Amino acid sequence: MTEILHCLLVSTVSGSIMFAIGSLLNVVISRRSMSYWYYRVVLLSVLMLIVPVEAFVSLPRIVSVELPSSAAVAGSGSTVIAGGAGERGVSALEAVFAVWLSVAAVLMIKNIVMYWRASVMIKRMTAPCTDRRTLYICDNMRAELRLRRKVRVLRSAEVSSPLLFGVVRPKIIIPSREFSDESLKMIFAHELSHLRHHDLGAKLLVIAAGCLHWFNPAVYFMKKALSSACELCCDETVLKTLKLSDNKDYGRLIISVIEDSRGIGAYAASMATAGKSLKRRLFKIAVFKGVTKTLRTAGVLLTAALSVCSMTVFGFSQASQVLPEEIAKVFDSPAYSVTTTFSAPWEESATPESPQPVKNIKANSENT
Repeated sequence: MTEILHCLLVSTVSGSIMFAIGSLLNVVISRRSMSYWYYRVVLLSVLMLIVPVEAFVSLPRIVSVELPSSAAVAGSGSTVIAGGAGERGVSALEAVFAVWLSVAAVLMIKNIVMYWRASVMIKRMTAPCTDRRTLYICDNMRAELRLRRKVRVLRSAEVSSPLLFGVVRPKIIIPSREFSDESLKMIFAHELSHLRHHDLGAKLLVIAAGCLHWFNPAVYFMKKALSSACELCCDETVLKTLKLSDNKDYGRLIISVIEDSRGIGAYAASMATAGKSLKRRLFKIAVFKGVTKTLRTAGVLLTAALSVCSMTVFGFSQASQVLPEEIAKVFDSPAYSVTTTFSAPWEESATPESPQPVKNIKANSENT
């Protein structure tokens, strides 16, 4: 129990530090086309919350020292009191663990139920797409993006924005309205980019992180940042793949399909979302100029540097517990001052607790 809480605390601090530093750097380079880098930084921060930091690095374990009993330290004038404050501390720790586990379990069950309801809603309000032109454009775009996974295309009159749903069996839902060939290319390029980047799995990871680290406000900012960053990444992929004559055409398409999530948005990847994130996306689309190799290399180096800095927190935390001050005081106490010398079994020893010399044992046996 103590190790679980300690691991939880170290993970939440490390992940939060990495997310904070990455967000600050993203503000500095916000005009650059490095959304993919920031998306990976946020995703790595989420992984550090879910996967114990001990899995990334191997550091010395905490030294376990058995404290002496009251009889062992009686001669030093010290007394070890059993129970008392120690029991109160353990009971408080158990209470904290119980509260954390209860809230985490409730949130996890709630999200599982909501995901199940969203999948039922998708089945109820969609129908298979039978338009050959639409299916042909989808297959061509899937081949252009080099995607091997098959994806179903569904239509629905109850959604206003195209979206991708389903981690195991992905499906693209498009509104029941007519789109031009160029619009369909942009729609499928965007939604298939979500599938290529594994964005639905990333969204489920950040939801799981929110259940485990519900006490950490940074997790809720991570959720918003991940959702915004994955959309910007897909926009960059669309603009880079299609090489449109006017990027504003793609922006106009996004405006025309503003999302009405109907409770599905948290578990799906929609093409258009309203609010400040939409304004930022339109600005990024208008000024998009591509990503150079220099920017990609810089992004990789920054991600590695952030990972090292964040894990350093874990290293300091573990190193501080290798030899706590309390244990050091025990070693310095008079109770251990006479136990540091060792004598052979055949020699006399001045300590009263030492074993009986071998020659005395022989003399006693001869007398008997």
